[in-house]
Amino acid sequence: MGRCLGDVSEVQPYQDGMPYFEATRKNFQGVRDAMIAELTKPSDLTIDVVSCESGFFIMIDITKCKDQIPARFRESHDYEDPSDSAPVLKNKVYMDDGRIPLDLAFCRWMAVERKVIMMPTSLFYNVSSPFRVDNLVRVCICKSLEHSIKAAQRIIGLA
Repeated sequence: MGRCLGDVSEVQPYQDGMPYFEATRKNFQGVRDAMIAELTKPSDLTIDVVSCESGFFIMIDITKCKDQIPARFRESHDYEDPSDSAPVLKNKVYMDDGRIPLDLAFCRWMAVERKVIMMPTSLFYNVSSPFRVDNLVRVCICKSLEHSIKAAQRIIGLA
């Protein structure tokens, strides 16, 4: 199987007459470009999209929107309304200075209030790493163009 994948993926038409890898690369680039266009529109959210050339994610710098994140997400891991259904299990992590990571608070806010799931990058670092940062979040670009544009619009508060 592994030996023939290269032959099939590079020769056989997959989408619009293109081989699999070429079609997939074109789709990801289209989604990336569309999401960047949406995320850089004027909105209620002060974010910066970090330029990328390849990969499965766009990185967003959330440094400037710290004060826009509701306090309940920044100040406690217990941000859910107790009257809601069963609470979600949470990673209860802290930065070296004792605060909840900004990216984690931002991602929880987006998930609860804007219905978009993103990944906080601080959770990918060892807790004692000197390179650990909490100002970046990852947004997936390997979904459909329509789905991705809707997610970008929700992130910036336009949907």
